[in-house]
Amino acid sequence: MTENSLKSKLSGLSDDELYKLIYTVCTAAGLDRQKADYLTSDIPKLRRMLSSLSDKQISSLLASLGASDLSGVLDRLSKNKK
Repeated sequence: MTENSLKSKLSGLSDDELYKLIYTVCTAAGLDRQKADYLTSDIPKLRRMLSSLSDKQISSLLASLGASDLSGVLDRLSKNKK
């Protein structure tokens, strides 16, 4: 895994940063707050799930968002230096 890969950047986020990012993705995808809260309630589980995905799969998931939402997510990832 290269240092610039999505997977690497996601794994380098703190629990709080990952929570905020996943919550943003959930709400951008149209999930209501209750469902987004449920999906982000177990950060270790989210980390395990993300670790099983390839960069291509992560990119596909992000591509399903609208352009402005995707831009915000990518901006957050680009700020992560790990």
